[in-house]
Parts: sequence; structure tokens; C-alpha cells
Amino acid sequence: MVRANVDEYFDDTVVHKKVRCYIFIMSKPVSAFILGGTIREVGVRESFYLDGSKSRDFGLSPFVEQTMKYKWSCESSDDSSSNYCGPHMGTGSILHVPAGVLQLGKSYTFSFRVSSYVSVTQQDVAKQVIKITNEPKHYVYIVCVRNCQMGTFAAGRKVHLRMRCVTCTAAPTITWEVTGGSGILKSAHRLGFMPPNSGSVKIEASVTSGGMNGKVIIELMHNAPPEGGQCKVEPNNGVEYETEFHIKCTDFEDPNMPLSYQYIAETFIFDRTNERLMNTRLPVTSSIKIVVCDCLFACTETQAAVSVTAMQVPQDEAALKSLLARPESNIAKLLLDGDVERAMVLTEV
Repeated sequence: MVRANVDEYFDDTVVHKKVRCYIFIMSKPVSAFILGGTIREVGVRESFYLDGSKSRDFGLSPFVEQTMKYKWSCESSDDSSSNYCGPHMGTGSILHVPAGVLQLGKSYTFSFRVSSYVSVTQQDVAKQVIKITNEPKHYVYIVCVRNCQMGTFAAGRKVHLRMRCVTCTAAPTITWEVTGGSGILKSAHRLGFMPPNSGSVKIEASVTSGGMNGKVIIELMHNAPPEGGQCKVEPNNGVEYETEFHIKCTDFEDPNMPLSYQYIAETFIFDRTNERLMNTRLPVTSSIKIVVCDCLFACTETQAAVSVTAMQVPQDEAALKSLLARPESNIAKLLLDGDVERAMVLTEV
């Protein structure tokens, strides 16, 4: 929690303490991500990279460098005596594995832990199984385009994915296969499909190019929307613009915090906010729709009943001008003061 004070000064002397407010800082999750999927095949004579640079700290803008704390580790059930694979492999976002240090026919599980500098309690782990084969393999990975962040999907929205082959020198032949969902088979660089309403879905992309092949497998889990809560409006009746209404949402639960709320009254849509409490004026309506979303935009809708009747608007021009000249109903002043919701409701009258 941060306390902000705004004081009025005159000649370096505080003459009036004007504003004091408290700002609650809500942590956002981090997402560890290794390019190449959950299982990857690599030729025994190949050196390769494990790339975790696309991991996200949702407390940071997606347009800035995602600086976090990183730690790589490795374990193998069928090569437990490996001199290379161990608990301390590196602390960068990308790990280089030299050729020949992993044994043919063995599997190695690399773990990548990320921790946030912004939200110090937030951390996440991604894992990738490396299978060592006799033949070299193309390096293929899947990029999340939409509705697939943090390895999850929200029901009712299309998943969009893109496949990239780093080592392909000629145009690749691509095959997608989706299991656990709609069973799609498709040949294209990009894939879009409707996921199931629950459970998980596995996506496999295979490529052939220049006499070599490669594949990538990822699994997406259903991200359920916030649940268990309710919203209400007090008072439950009033007059448009004149009555101040208090909208309150409580008890919504979701692991992907923080939650956001969007309040909708007929065609009047308020900006999305993290505030579960809102004090505002409303247009004529019989209910408020509230869309509650987690930070990955899995959303649920609820309704709150309210009866808002039309205000008495002056019928002659002089009286109308007099109304709009008052400070509390002067649209320009309301906008300058930041009271956008009240100004917009007044324009609807």
C-alpha cells in the first residue's frame, strides 16, 4: 500500500494539506515459457538453445523488456549420473547446451524458474523434456497469438497460434493436430480453433523441410472465469443523473488476480477498472451488467437490478441554459474535473 499526499506550498511553506489518498498495489502473475513446447527432440550431434526469453511479467508492459530473475536446472531419470545435467545450469533467459553432452536415447527434463522484480512474491516454473535422437531435428516452436497466455485458454473464445521453424531453409510442409478439442488437422503457418468448454487441449505442429523433420507439442489448460461472487446497486431506485448510485461487487474468486470490472448500463459503457466499488450517476435503465474478468481475460457476466427513471428536463431554452450553467451540471467543467461518467450521463439526458 502506498500513501500519496498532495500539499499546497507558498514560498516553500506548506499552507494547506489538500489531498491524502491510499493506493493499494496489486501484484500480477509471471509466466515462465520455454520456446519449443513441452517435449522436444534434438540430434545427439547438435548443440542447441533453451530459450525462455518470451516469459512474461504481467506487472510490466508487454512492450518493455521482461527483466526477471531466472534459474535453469536439469534432471534425468534414465541418466542420473550425467556430469552435465544438474540443479544449477544457468541464470540467464537463454541456456546453451553444447553438442555431445547428453546421451543418445536418453531424456532430460529442463526446468526454468522465473521470479518477478516487481511483485517479489510471484514466480513460475516451465519445463521442457529433451529427447536425444540419432538424427538431427528442426527447431520448431509455437507462438501464442491470442487466448493462450500462460498455457491457458478461456472457453468461448478462439485460440490463435503461429508455428515457426528456426532451422528450415526451404518452405516447410506443416501439419497441425489438435486433440482433446475439435480434432483439427490443418496445414498452415497459423492455426485458429475453438477450444473445449473445460479440461485441456494438446496441440502438435510437425514440419518437414530439406529432408529433415521436427515437431513441437504444447498443452493448454482451461482457465475458468471468476466465480462465486455477486454485485448489487444501492439505492435500488433513483433518477438519472441526479441520484448517486453505489455499485459493489464482492466474493468473486479466481487464481489469476487481479480482477477487473466493466459496468454497462444499456448503451452506456464505463471504462474497465480494478475497482469492485463504483460511485456514479446512471442513465435510464432497469439493470446494470457487470463483466468480471481475471488478468488473462477469462470473464463472467452478472446482472444487478436497479430502477433509474428519467429526470425532469427543462422544456424552454432559458431554463435549460440555466441548468447547464450550474457548476454541478456544466459539462465542460465536469470533464475538466475528471468526472467523465457524470458528464457522459448528462449528455444522454
